[in-house]
Amino acid sequence: MKIKRLFILALFAVVARLAFGYVREFDNNGIPLAWVWDHTVVMQLSLGTGNRTLRDGFTSFNDSAIDALQTWNPYLAHLRFSWVRNSPVTPTKGDDEISVIFDSKVFGSNFGTGALAVTTLASRNGTLEETDTVFNNAISWDSYRGPLTPPVFDFRRVAIHEFGHTLGLDHPDQAKPKQIVVAIMNSRVSDLDTLAQDDINGVRSIYGTGPPYHSVAYDFNQDGHPDFVLDNAVPHQTAVWYLNNNVFSSGLFGPTVPAGWSVVGVADFNGDGHPDYLLFNSSTRQTAVWYLNNNVFSSGLFGPTVPAGWSVAGVADFNGDGHPDYLLFNSSTQQTAIWYLNNNVFSSGLFGPTLPAGWSVVGVADFNGDGHPDYLLFNSSTRQTAIWYLNNNVFSSGLFGPTLPIDWAVVGAADFNGDSKPDYALFDAVTHQTAVWYLNNNIFSSGLYGPSLPANWSLIAP
Repeated sequence: MKIKRLFILALFAVVARLAFGYVREFDNNGIPLAWVWDHTVVMQLSLGTGNRTLRDGFTSFNDSAIDALQTWNPYLAHLRFSWVRNSPVTPTKGDDEISVIFDSKVFGSNFGTGALAVTTLASRNGTLEETDTVFNNAISWDSYRGPLTPPVFDFRRVAIHEFGHTLGLDHPDQAKPKQIVVAIMNSRVSDLDTLAQDDINGVRSIYGTGPPYHSVAYDFNQDGHPDFVLDNAVPHQTAVWYLNNNVFSSGLFGPTVPAGWSVVGVADFNGDGHPDYLLFNSSTRQTAVWYLNNNVFSSGLFGPTVPAGWSVAGVADFNGDGHPDYLLFNSSTQQTAIWYLNNNVFSSGLFGPTLPAGWSVVGVADFNGDGHPDYLLFNSSTRQTAIWYLNNNVFSSGLFGPTLPIDWAVVGAADFNGDSKPDYALFDAVTHQTAVWYLNNNIFSSGLYGPSLPANWSLIAP
């Protein structure tokens, strides 16, 4: 177990001379520390619900901590922070959870003179397994930008620093030889209130570059397996059924959708690591995003209004900016389009390829592993499926997929068996049976039945 402390320092001028760069954390055997790649680090935030508005407008320190995590996420190609706000986890050293708390001690040990916060790291053979961050509750905290205003310290910049330790970065100014750089990861807090280039270079050296890793699609309970989203059309109740591959493990009710609205997609719109509902009102053409924590509704925002004749057919990050985008389909013209979003806000749009008559888009996934979402097509007359490979909005090629039996339809695609290849999720509306067809790109390899749904319920995602 390693312990990293951030210390108080009076304000200082900008460093005049630069040398060397970022520093890695090492274990006692000299092995550099890092999380396993393509992994979601779930932070258990237990910082209080808040009883005042902080200087930067946040209403709790949990919100400030989330903003600090989101500051790192855009630079993590093969890792991702997610979080549980107001976590039910009781913070304990050695529990394999990643807790963030206020306390007067660090699991029974003193902070040390001048220490603002401490992050402990536990690893095995260089692989991080647990970190915990404890903020000193003897400090007067707020959340703000700009120069430090002691004796009130900025929680957010300290959190950014501590979460850098969680990622495997150490203090450059305490390295041997000492490294003189502008960095949030220096051992003493300063007027720097966000990441510097040296910090970004550091995490990129650990977790690489390239197309960003996204946590498992449709994984509501963060267990690494995609889950089913169900809808009961009469009361508009939703539910999440948790799966391990094709096997049902448990289920919970989700939020009830207002009349006139339907769930048309699932994706992480606000970057908190939890899938959210994309809703569409076919009468008003309005879209909305409902933000969820597992199956629990937390808040919602309206999205852009879709033109007449168009509907939302799917959601995926087509331009690789880390934000889910809308896939639109016009059933009259067979035209597709991509609307690029930042959370719930429309930024721009481009036409996609036009589909042949009789075909529709029923899912989006990266079938050929090139880092770009592809269209999953279905012809309800012939029962044939097809994959259209895209680069952003541009069609590159297509291949037929397997043909479905009568009464079965493709609801969507996700990686159910963990082989990094999308599989078909099928549903028979007559028998209410589900099934998973395992694919290698467009080639069917095998299939298994999934759980049968109760009467009046339908499978709507993946």
